[in-house]
Amino acid sequence: MKNKKRNIQDAERERQILRRRFVSIGGVMLVMILVLALTPQVRKQVTGYWKKMHSPQVTVTAMKSENTGKVKTKKLEEGKNKVDYSVVHGTVTTVRKETPGQQFLDSKETWNTYRGFSFCLTLPEGMKPEEFTFQDDYMKKTLTISFPLEYYEEMREHQLEGLMSNIKKVRYKKKVDCARLKITFAHTYALHYCIEDNILYVKYGFPSYYYDQIVVIDPGHGGVDYGAYTWNQSYIEKKIVLAVTENLIRDFEKQDKVMVYYTRADDTGVALADRIGLANEIGADLFVSLHCNYLAWGRAYGVETAYNEKDNGESYNSEWLAKKMQDAFCESMGLYNRGLIKGGDLRVLRLANMPACLLEMGFISDGSDATVLSDPQKQQLAATTIETVIYEALEEMK
Repeated sequence: MKNKKRNIQDAERERQILRRRFVSIGGVMLVMILVLALTPQVRKQVTGYWKKMHSPQVTVTAMKSENTGKVKTKKLEEGKNKVDYSVVHGTVTTVRKETPGQQFLDSKETWNTYRGFSFCLTLPEGMKPEEFTFQDDYMKKTLTISFPLEYYEEMREHQLEGLMSNIKKVRYKKKVDCARLKITFAHTYALHYCIEDNILYVKYGFPSYYYDQIVVIDPGHGGVDYGAYTWNQSYIEKKIVLAVTENLIRDFEKQDKVMVYYTRADDTGVALADRIGLANEIGADLFVSLHCNYLAWGRAYGVETAYNEKDNGESYNSEWLAKKMQDAFCESMGLYNRGLIKGGDLRVLRLANMPACLLEMGFISDGSDATVLSDPQKQQLAATTIETVIYEALEEMK
């Protein structure tokens, strides 16, 4: 009888011990879940859809982009050989006559001097050159030619003539205020236009046909991918890198020696494969990816630059470019130099066929770094520094 009672008591104790263990394990798991839920990465995934529908209003940059994702259209200035040209998703810039490639040319004779493939399109009677706009969305390999809606039916009747093997799709679309001809190419090309004797001539060729020096700048993240951000969303990585990029676009537009492509120039999401894929396809000389750092717990501050340690180029490799960028950026911005980091596991570096680096401009989780990176004047200084390093690197590579 005593043994039976003792057995019952022992069983009860074991049950109590198991209950305590389960409670302890459950408590630990609950804490871990809360910790994970507080990290930006998990918060971003959980609230991704909400963010897509309700983008937060932040003031990390005073230079807000006027782009809304829609391609703006302006009319060609008659007699000035200018044409609106979309750099990438919704960003329109003017192609200057002195810029190599990507031009609206004076005559077919001039047009003939350029290498490349070509096609032509007979225009309806009465159409004027100033009624066209040309937008080249090279991230989608698409040329969009906009024209007055009244010519829609006549334009559809006319077929493109010329080499079509490098063209994947041709389609017409009606819009509220205009009509559009969209041409999707098999590759990323540079374009030349000419209208003569009521015929539109388009010549397209690989960028290396026309440019001696090509650079790709990759503003990280974009769209629903916010990158790193602070708990109250005062500082968001994708916004800061875009602000710096907007300054770079304005600066590089003032010169005609280097052709610069941007993987995004507005708040657009771009796949990693497409980012480095653009640089590899057009044969870029340099690839620079812009990011901001973040640390969820503790404190970290300063600048880091990642490079592909497997890039074994003897003189001009990824480590060489990363060191130039790291040293110059820290000195000009007055930020702590954390040194170089090996980034061979980063896809945009690992797959690059040219010297490539990924610049972590500072920690937005650190108040001091974040204040610098969100200052419009410092954003301009950051752009100027990056531009200077690019020029110096290209000069050394000659």
